[in-house]
Amino acid sequence: AKYHITLLDSANAVIDQIDCLNQAAVSLAAVYAAGNYTLRVTPVEIVDAGNPFSVQLIASTIQREQEPNNTTAQASTLDIAQSVTGRLSSNSDIDYYTFTLPDTRYLDMTFAASGSTKSFSLALYAGSGGSPINGIDVTNGQSVTLPLGLALGKYYLAVKSDGVNADTINYYTVSFANSSQTNLEMESNNSRGQANEIGKTTPLKGRINSASDKDYYGFYLTEDAFFTVQFTPATTSGDYKISIVDEKETVLDSFTSTNGAAQSTEIYQVAGNYYIKVEANGDIDQFNPYQVNLSTAAAVAAPKRYPVTMAKPAGGVY
Repeated sequence: AKYHITLLDSANAVIDQIDCLNQAAVSLAAVYAAGNYTLRVTPVEIVDAGNPFSVQLIASTIQREQEPNNTTAQASTLDIAQSVTGRLSSNSDIDYYTFTLPDTRYLDMTFAASGSTKSFSLALYAGSGGSPINGIDVTNGQSVTLPLGLALGKYYLAVKSDGVNADTINYYTVSFANSSQTNLEMESNNSRGQANEIGKTTPLKGRINSASDKDYYGFYLTEDAFFTVQFTPATTSGDYKISIVDEKETVLDSFTSTNGAAQSTEIYQVAGNYYIKVEANGDIDQFNPYQVNLSTAAAVAAPKRYPVTMAKPAGGVY
């Protein structure tokens, strides 16, 4: 016999569901709010009236997702000091988690789905949501570790399937640990205003995770001088475009890296703010980072923030 198991709340809304199709034990495991629930068991294909099934309620001792958590407003609060376990209940199910960092952190986020051969997609959002600042696609149930540089603030993590063939049986886990890499890009750095400061002594590592992702690294050149930008990818398939731009996003120089080739450029500029812009230029390698080095005989500093000049409006009130 095969079964479909559905968990309903007091309003008969579906909170969670799972199929038992292989005559093996399955479980619905999550944090549920206080209240009345109904567990509904229905047959799939064959009814075996001669053999019983059993149901148990067991208290969990680990951190689990809290259902429902299908939106950022419903996101499960995540203690990143311990791993969290969750499960997708359908192709359209999305599990949201939220956590807050009190300071800048370099973290390794590890995703694993033991026993799964299906695909998952992870996206990380900053603040109240919007576009993801980082993410990765996980294929064939593989385990991946994603190094992250994150500033203080609130974040949301979304876990979903590929939208076609979700694993609704096996549970996944997400865990965070302090990273040994402390020269990672600090997301979000998708514009000049959010650019990561880059100096001459420490190269920075970053990843391009989608066609729309852009990484900016900024510095202030203290005098007229030559400077060199060295770009070294840790991939054999990723394609990149690297541009040197000024305060007005004017492209001063650019070059490309195809199939992970290391490239560099040397350019002469007057004193001022400059930015290294990295973006996709074809194939994207989500898993492997690139490294950016800046070298020059001149001194460099953090990009200067210039005041905005506002025209005085009619009436003299801003």
